[in-house]
Amino acid sequence: MNMKCVVNRDYIQAESKAVLHLAVDVSPPPAPQETQDVKPLNVCLTIDRSGSMAEEKKIENARVAALQLIESLNPRDYVSLVTFADHEQVDVNARPASDLRYFQQAVNSIRAKGLTDIHSALKASFDETTYVARGIWGLGPERPVSRIILLTDGQPTKGKDRVKDFVDLCTDMRRNDISVTALGLGSDYNEELLSAIASHSGGAWYHITDPTNLPGIFTEELLEMKTVLVVKPELHLQLLSGAELSDIHKVRPMLDIVKDPEIIDLKYIIPLSDIVGGQPQNFVARVHVPARPEGRYRIAKVELLSGDTCISEDVVVSYTNDASLYSKETSQYPRMLLLMSQGTKLIRDGVSFEDETIVNQAETLVKSAWADPNALTVLKGEQRDLLIDLKTRFERAHEKTIVRKGKLTKEEKKRLLSETTIIKKRK
Repeated sequence: MNMKCVVNRDYIQAESKAVLHLAVDVSPPPAPQETQDVKPLNVCLTIDRSGSMAEEKKIENARVAALQLIESLNPRDYVSLVTFADHEQVDVNARPASDLRYFQQAVNSIRAKGLTDIHSALKASFDETTYVARGIWGLGPERPVSRIILLTDGQPTKGKDRVKDFVDLCTDMRRNDISVTALGLGSDYNEELLSAIASHSGGAWYHITDPTNLPGIFTEELLEMKTVLVVKPELHLQLLSGAELSDIHKVRPMLDIVKDPEIIDLKYIIPLSDIVGGQPQNFVARVHVPARPEGRYRIAKVELLSGDTCISEDVVVSYTNDASLYSKETSQYPRMLLLMSQGTKLIRDGVSFEDETIVNQAETLVKSAWADPNALTVLKGEQRDLLIDLKTRFERAHEKTIVRKGKLTKEEKKRLLSETTIIKKRK
């Protein structure tokens, strides 16, 4: 596992305050190939069986996808099945995936009818995965990859429906090493809700247009779970006395703002998603540093922590009176990454609220990120690829916005929001 910290300036004017841009890039090794390197899995399938799922063969494809995933698990993996309509129903309590007959009977019995109570279903799913995650079922000392796969095609029409209620529940899941992959099917689900569920649990949200794609998507999710290297890592940032973080963004695999990060013992705590083999993770923020006399200073100590994993790097800059040094930006990458992240988040907001002003603000930020015509020649490797990926996604989104094409359909809006939220290659 490799972690690289980059600031946009190596030199600051002595006796002056300054604003730096800090990027943290985590580059994991390739996915494990040997069976013994794969972590045990603890999966809960949480499937909407409300009345709308009877349309367009949604429930039929969900049944196929669920059974296909269960049959592909290793015998030592644990799986549970929760379905929901007017209320949640634990169809199969957490048990080894080898007990196929329980799952086959339960999955084949799923029928679509009734309203949609998502919150109670997630709570029941949390309970099932927690039992296994805490080691009650004898998986041994190794932390399993614990994940809830939530599939729904609608809004909550029964039970709790405030985003805050879901945020509180999913934050608790994250503390217990459980994440949620939220799959929104069709055009009527609540993308704001599913995005919040994914973000606060350390998971991901995907938009699905065609129900026949469900088996393939479930298979992709299983392949990713099997290639998790580090479960629920955190970034800890201890800053120079008097320094502060602002405009904090997780960029990849899910582009999201980190609001009000927890601060413990003067360290900023940034929760990350499970680290998957071959899939980088990226973080960027502004660092406001205080005035200091000439000299070299550690402005931040950055640690990547999870269980026995600990990778640490010091971020050091020099305060100087030499204008030829402090007037130059030594790396454009962190500043461009932050501007691209802000612009992408803004265009999502502009599309959500159908607000032309916000879209124009997003365009201004992105243009400023690429103001230097030589930016591409300076950037190399993964940094260059990431910025080009963000720029391409932004341009595709901008072409489809209300400014260029008129109001988007619900389907177009959901697809655009998903494509500018999940910043990774699907396997």
